[in-house]
Order: sequence, then C-alpha cells, then structure tokens
Amino acid sequence: MNEADEQTRFTVRYQLTTADVRGAIWSTAGEWLGFLIGIALLTLLCAIWRPLGNARFIGALAFPAITVWWFLARLNRATRALDPYVGKDFVLSLDATGLRLESALMNVGMPWTSIRSVTRYRAYWFFHGKNSEGRFFVPAAAIPAEARAYVARWAAAAGARLT
Repeated sequence: MNEADEQTRFTVRYQLTTADVRGAIWSTAGEWLGFLIGIALLTLLCAIWRPLGNARFIGALAFPAITVWWFLARLNRATRALDPYVGKDFVLSLDATGLRLESALMNVGMPWTSIRSVTRYRAYWFFHGKNSEGRFFVPAAAIPAEARAYVARWAAAAGARLT
C-alpha cells in the first residue's frame, strides 16, 4: 500500500429505505438456489419413484410446502430484523484501516483484516465478517465510484475474498 492510499478516506451519508431492505434480501436469494434445486429434485423423485408407495404423494406435497413456509419465515425474520433501521441516516467511512458504519442505532468499526469477504452485487455490497461477526450491506449507490477501486484494493490486501 502506498502513502496516498493510507491518506485516502471516503465518507458518505445515506438513508436506508424499505426498497433497500427488500432489494438486499432478494439479492441474496441466489445463495439459496442450490438448496431450492435440491428440494425440486427431491419432490420430483417423490412424485415418480414407485417404491415409495403412497408416501410419494405425501412427499411430493410436503417438501414444497415446508420449503415455501421455511423460505417465507426466513424472509419475514430478515425483514423484521432490519425494520428498525429503515428511514435512519447512516454514515459510512472507508479508509486504508477499515470501514466504519454509524447510525442512531449502531456503531460498527471493522478493520479490513476482520472482513472475510466482500460480495458485490449490482445494487448492494455485502461485507462478511470473520469469526461469526455477521454481515451487513451497503447500497452500491452510496459507495462513491472513485472509492470502489480503493475498497477492492484495501480488502484484497487484507486477505478478504472479493466476489
């Protein structure tokens, strides 16, 4: 890292909206795609495999019903967990030492070395902490275009996986 990187700092203020929360939750739906494909194959197997007898009809109905219920419960839980943050102002600070996210309800500071990965979706960036420190998202529109290359460089230099 050069001296210019160490002195570079980006600070932005944004407000979290309901659309941001909904969009961030749905943008992670792809993480569950393999699980959903597995349930679809299991349902198909239950529907056509004769050795299961009458239990195959129960399985063909129960697996999709349980999966839909489980998926909607997770979606509801995630939405309720983020509800207190909707409409709040956030201040995101990015520099060579790490990132800091501040609001009326929380104050999170993470050095780049404590970030396991940065997942960059089109509309949201997710920062995943090491050692079960959780994850949080930032709308991509809130991260200045000139800061994105710096963030990628700082995170990669600290060993974070960029996707």
